[in-house]
Amino acid sequence: MKKQSKPYFLFIGIFITILATIFAFIYSGGSGIMERLPLAILGCGIVLIGIGGLQLTMSGNSEKMKQLEIEEKDERNVKIREKAGFAVWFLTFFMLTILFLTFVIIGIEIAAWLTAGVLFIHIIGIVVCAGVFSRKI
Repeated sequence: MKKQSKPYFLFIGIFITILATIFAFIYSGGSGIMERLPLAILGCGIVLIGIGGLQLTMSGNSEKMKQLEIEEKDERNVKIREKAGFAVWFLTFFMLTILFLTFVIIGIEIAAWLTAGVLFIHIIGIVVCAGVFSRKI
C-alpha cells in the first residue's frame, strides 16, 4: 500500500500567510517592530507554502525519488558539488573583502565592522568545517 503524505506544511503556510496579511492591514500605521513583523511572518508563511508544494509534488512519485537518491549519492556528482562549494566559498570571500574595503574607503564604520565580523565568521567556518569533515573521512 502506497503511503500518502499529508500536506500539513502547505495548509499551515497558507494559514500563516493569510494571518500575516490581515495583521499587516490592522497594523499598517505601526512603528518599530510592529511595522516589520507582518512581513517577517509573511516570509515564513511563503517558505512553508514552498516546502508544502515540494512535499506534494515529490510524495506521489517514488520512482523519481529513488532515481534522485541514486544520483545524489553518485561519486561524480558528489565531487562536482564539493568543487562547486569550494568555488562559491572563494567567491563569497572575495565579495565580502571587496565590500569591507568599500565601506572602509567610504568611511561607513559600522558597516565595515559588521562586514569584518561576517568575513571573520566566514573564514573560521571553512577551518571548522574542514576539520570536522577530515575526521569523518
